[in-house]
Amino acid sequence: MTKFNATALAGLMTGGLLMAATPAMAQEPNRGTQPGRTQQRPAAQQEQAAQQGAQRRYNLSRAEQNAINPLLAANTAANDAPAAGQTADWAAVQALLPAAKSAARSVDARYLVSRVELSIALGTNNLAGQEAAIAALLANESTPAPEAANYRNAQSSILNRRAEEAFQANDFATAERLFQQLLQANPNDTRLQGNLRATQIRMGNTGGALQGINEQIRAAEANGGRASEDLYQRAWQIPHNAGQRAEAIAGLQRLLAAYPTTANWRAAVDVVRARDNDVQYLIDVYRLGRIANVVQAEEYVPLANTLVQASYFGEAKALLDAGIAAQTIRADQPDVSRAMTQIRDRLAQDQAGLATEITEARGSGSARQARNVGDALYGYGRYAEAADLYRVALTKGGEDANLLNVRIGASLAMAGQRAEAETALRAVTGNRGEIAALWLAWLNRRQG
Repeated sequence: MTKFNATALAGLMTGGLLMAATPAMAQEPNRGTQPGRTQQRPAAQQEQAAQQGAQRRYNLSRAEQNAINPLLAANTAANDAPAAGQTADWAAVQALLPAAKSAARSVDARYLVSRVELSIALGTNNLAGQEAAIAALLANESTPAPEAANYRNAQSSILNRRAEEAFQANDFATAERLFQQLLQANPNDTRLQGNLRATQIRMGNTGGALQGINEQIRAAEANGGRASEDLYQRAWQIPHNAGQRAEAIAGLQRLLAAYPTTANWRAAVDVVRARDNDVQYLIDVYRLGRIANVVQAEEYVPLANTLVQASYFGEAKALLDAGIAAQTIRADQPDVSRAMTQIRDRLAQDQAGLATEITEARGSGSARQARNVGDALYGYGRYAEAADLYRVALTKGGEDANLLNVRIGASLAMAGQRAEAETALRAVTGNRGEIAALWLAWLNRRQG
């Protein structure tokens, strides 16, 4: 959180105004003198008026002048004291306040008194006094508009200080309320938005934090744009850390659609892979990881062995070939060489019997047989045919519909049939719904 700067706040609130000498005032006629004549202004007022030219004049009664002039003079002396190497006598200024406040009836008089109250509060580091004086000045119609703008900024600075102090004191309810109040006046302040989210997370209000982030993302995407990558990262990390997987996956979808980087895809695949250790589930995750190009060097051989164990020899070879082509692994590595030898020994036989297996699977074969043939076709890059066999398996029953729909969707996505792929993927529920969500993100990824 941003640290509060008292010196900067003092400058913002005063804007040099409270350090001025006694302001020029419109005088009431002195009934003991000739009509039309006014009392002579103090020397300090005359000097200031000469320096500033057309000085603002205040409409004060005689009683108001008599009570406020000493207050203003004492205030000026206190403000000037540090420059002269002296200690400001704020007690002397404070002692004159009651009489001035009692005499102040007009808006101008109340304005001047509030200005001095603010000066005292600044000089004595009285935050509550600063708030009260600023509120009075903002409520006073005599306060000039440019000056009021400074006071509104100062008011926000004080609220921000209070909010940050509440956060540091673990009073998150107060911090949340104050940050929300600040955001009402500054809805596009990203620092305040971040502070509010941090507060809500600390108080366990994950939903509140996530709602604010998603609103920012939606606003950025409204006209075809995108939010900052940091916002998308938070949109999945916050619910993920809170154990809210559905919200985390939804956040990952948005992140990958907007920022389909290798690092983001790797994070997404890791999150989904941790969901289930079933071999068929891991194969589905691996296929996604391969398309996203996030398979790492140490993973190629274990993944190839998993595919071999499932009798997906064509896919195992395609995986290792891709790793070698990308120079992520080397063909002469002992483990790679052994895996390749084992694959080649079975590959010719697998390919030779594939046509017969396709015919049998389309006929009276079981759903499992049709799914296995679909998997073999996927491994050889025959994606449209693979999707067709998966559909055959789906009509026979006896196989997990979610597994089949993921593979139908993946096959159609690889075949370039986007609309049909999305239909299949949106039908997936349960654990594999997370894999389907990431396939949808790949289909909808931002190009360029």
